[in-house]
Amino acid sequence: MNIILIFLLSAGIASAKYILKYSVEDAPAHFEDFIQTYNKEYDDTEKTVRYEIFLKNLEKINKFNEKSNHTEFGITQFADLTPEEFVQRHTGYKSGLFDDYCTYNAELELEPINAPDEFDWRSHGVVSPVKNQQQCGSCWAFSTTGNVESAYAIKNGQLLSLSEQQLIDCDKKSFGCNGGLPVYAIKYLEKNGAMTEDSYPYEARDGQCRFDSQSAQVQVVGCTSVQASEDQLPEKLAQIGPLSIALDGESVQLYKGGIMSGDFCQGRQISHAVLLVGYGTGEDGTPYWLIKNSWGENWGENGYFRIQRGVNCVLVAQEAPTTAIVA
Repeated sequence: MNIILIFLLSAGIASAKYILKYSVEDAPAHFEDFIQTYNKEYDDTEKTVRYEIFLKNLEKINKFNEKSNHTEFGITQFADLTPEEFVQRHTGYKSGLFDDYCTYNAELELEPINAPDEFDWRSHGVVSPVKNQQQCGSCWAFSTTGNVESAYAIKNGQLLSLSEQQLIDCDKKSFGCNGGLPVYAIKYLEKNGAMTEDSYPYEARDGQCRFDSQSAQVQVVGCTSVQASEDQLPEKLAQIGPLSIALDGESVQLYKGGIMSGDFCQGRQISHAVLLVGYGTGEDGTPYWLIKNSWGENWGENGYFRIQRGVNCVLVAQEAPTTAIVA
């Protein structure tokens, strides 16, 4: 089995580019490794179907890597899924009219600041570990808990892990594993309060609401949509804290690392809610957003990914970021 690393030198200049390329002839061996690595189980018929999809994705990965200067694509846990299957099972953001649910820039008393050149809320100890939504369209719940966890930690100095399952089961404005909206989830928490992960563990499926008001640890008192251009957003992010955002999830199905940029920034449809935690600039000067995902630590850059900043990459600037206001 061969994985080819092509090393390109440009006219004797010390800069170089590695291209990760999988041998299509060795696709059966790559597929068996994939099955073992990600503990996949198929019957014979399903295995044949999944192999054909895997082969197409392998060819797509090679094509992407030949074209990319900043991003590495590769075999992820989603390499046996079509784009449609992937979006249905592993994203879950439902666009909707929610102007009545969150006020714009209300309740945020922010003094103008000069945003630093780079910022990462993880270094302040207010971002919980990466979680995994599994085969449930519950990204909206993870984006919400991530935002509320950080808002609470910034205000109260305690980082809690909050329950996504509570939102899946109890937020009736959303649709559980069939998708939802962070703004709906935040408004639900404003009325009821948030339980911790320990008191309401994640099950990755729809269930009956088991909310216990006596066990609520965090009280949400408001919901604000942040009106800011991408150029203004670094200042808001550094002032407010991690923000709930939405983008085109399909674009990062096969992402392994680096900064999504150029043609790879072209999104088709917003489908995935995530958490914006920072920003910076790559070694070659490419500005980026740092984003926490909900597909486990084995995906991307230890569960995170970076996209080019300032170009509406994968539709990240199409809808306003959202944050909860906590007590």
